[in-house]
Amino acid sequence: MSRITKVLLLLVTVLVAVSASARTVYITRHGQVGDPACKSPNGERGLTPLGMQQAQQLGEYLKQKKFAGTIYASPLYRTMHTADLIAQINGCGFAVDPGLQEFAPVFKEINQGKYGICAEGCDGTAVKKYFPRATLSSRFTYPWRLMNEPENMRHERCAKTLDAILDETTGDILLVGHSAIVKSFIFVLSQRAAQPITATPWNCCLITVKLDEQRRVTSWQVETGSFQKPEQITNNFRKPLVPKPGDKRYK
Repeated sequence: MSRITKVLLLLVTVLVAVSASARTVYITRHGQVGDPACKSPNGERGLTPLGMQQAQQLGEYLKQKKFAGTIYASPLYRTMHTADLIAQINGCGFAVDPGLQEFAPVFKEINQGKYGICAEGCDGTAVKKYFPRATLSSRFTYPWRLMNEPENMRHERCAKTLDAILDETTGDILLVGHSAIVKSFIFVLSQRAAQPITATPWNCCLITVKLDEQRRVTSWQVETGSFQKPEQITNNFRKPLVPKPGDKRYK
């Protein structure tokens, strides 16, 4: 074997190794939920018919992209329902991880009932009752709900959760969270990118982030418009669907 051939084989081996360790992280938010009167079976706010359609459209889109990775979801009902619909279409299960749970900026007393939020949340038994295809991550403990978490702590939580998930998996991952959680992942991954990531956390948005073997961001794109029509893009029950200048609800 010539020296040139050996060098070429070595280069191919290195390229294959780098390619094998490169990952794609997909980030989304749960589907549309209704106003506080729209309840899920466990008392939390549930997905609207449009919210379920958004999740199914995202699932079909990921299937077209030949997604064969691992799905993780927040332990709140709306995120688990979204993940379950996506998982059904892609013929897989999903893991429930408290590291993806909602940011709760209000006092616990206010959170009980007024916004249709179940103060306790689902425990492991309830998760399996409502979503048989779900599994519990190694970090699932009960009770898991956080209250009054500062933004910097939320960013830190999401960074630790992302690295823990990357450590325990191979291949691509889909993270199903909430508006503030999507923003935190954007913040965390922007720290690992040459240029900041900019995206709006619409319901069932899709932010696609490619990582190299050192978990640095090599590229990213927003693909929400690839599978949702403009009139289907929502920020929960709020409309119009396109943000108005100065409307704080869309920031």
